[in-house]
Amino acid sequence: MPDVTPKQPRQPILDSADNVLRILLILRRDGVVRVSDVATELGVALSTAHRLLSTLRHRGFVVQGDKREYVPGPALGSVSRAGGRARIITAAHESLERLSASLGETVNLMMLMTTNPAAITGAGVQVVDCVESTAELHVVSRLGLVVPARGSAGGRAILAEMALKDVDRLHSALGSQSPEMIRLGAELDATRARGFALSVAENDPDLVSFAMSVRGRGGEVVGAVSVMMPIDRYRPALLGGSVAELRAATAAITEVLE
Repeated sequence: MPDVTPKQPRQPILDSADNVLRILLILRRDGVVRVSDVATELGVALSTAHRLLSTLRHRGFVVQGDKREYVPGPALGSVSRAGGRARIITAAHESLERLSASLGETVNLMMLMTTNPAAITGAGVQVVDCVESTAELHVVSRLGLVVPARGSAGGRAILAEMALKDVDRLHSALGSQSPEMIRLGAELDATRARGFALSVAENDPDLVSFAMSVRGRGGEVVGAVSVMMPIDRYRPALLGGSVAELRAATAAITEVLE
C-alpha cells in the first residue's frame, strides 16, 4: 500500500522562510537594515543575508538606498502602514493608467517616506506605483526609487500642502536658514502660486516632471501624482491642458478614497 503520509518540508526551506519573516520584523522595528545587520541578527553568513535581501528586493518588498541600506519597498510600504498604503495604491492605479494613456507619458504615484535611507537628508519620497508610457521615446519606470522630497516635483507637491513648521521639522538636519531650505521655500511658494509642482531638467537634463498632491478621506495629503516626460516633448505653452488632466486624475483618486 503506498505511503500517503504528507511529506514534511525540508528544514532549510523552513529556515529560509523564517529568516525572510525575521527580516521583515527587523524592518518594522528599525525602518532600515544592512546586510551586516541581517547577518548578525539571523546568525547567517553575509552571502546568505545578501541573498535573502536580494530576493526581497526582486519582489519589491525592500529598496536599496545609495549606502547599501534597505528600506521598505513598494510591495510593503512602511511596514506599520502597509494596509493604508496598499489601499491608496489600489485606489489610484486606474486613474494613473487613464492619465498615462491620455497624455502618452509615464505617470507615478509618490508617497512620503516615514524612514529614509541614510543617504537622504530631510524628507524623502518614494515612487510606490508607476504606469510607464508606451511611446517609443519615454521616461522609464522609477518604481521603488526613493529621492529627496525637496528635489522632486512629486515631493514638492506634498510639501507645499504642509505648514511651514512641519516642513522645517522634516528638514531639521539642514537648518531653516540653509541655502537648501531658502531655495525650497521659494520653490514651495511657486508651487502654491501656480497650483502644481514643476521640475525642468533639475536632476536630469533630459527630464521634465510636474505633479499635484492627492488628498485622503479626511482631507489629509496622502501622496502626489507626477507626470514625467522627455524634455524634447516639453512645451510650456501647452502644459495647461496636461495639468487640467492631472488635476482631474487626482480628484478622481480622492473621490475613490472617500
